[in-house]
Amino acid sequence: MHFRIYDLAADRCVWSIPPIDTVPVKLRAQKLVVRAIDNDGGVFEVASVDGVRLADLATQFLADRRVNRLNIHLAADDSYAGRMVRHHNQQALLDRTSRTFDRG
Repeated sequence: MHFRIYDLAADRCVWSIPPIDTVPVKLRAQKLVVRAIDNDGGVFEVASVDGVRLADLATQFLADRRVNRLNIHLAADDSYAGRMVRHHNQQALLDRTSRTFDRG
């Protein structure tokens, strides 16, 4: 399961596209609280994790199709630090759209 993290800097900048499967350095050094948000917008599960283990937790949470996204907060003051979403294979999406426009 691939993921992409939109931290505060990425959320504020229209042109910022975070890398895939990478936890930002500033989040790796923090103690975090992760809230799994379901498809209806409710909190599905809450977990506390060290930033270096965030990728493992994300893979576990995002494997459940009931989870829509993960909200990441700093454990120290519960301030918002970012959101994590699934990242789908872009090549598969490109292959699918190229067949849609094929007129031959």
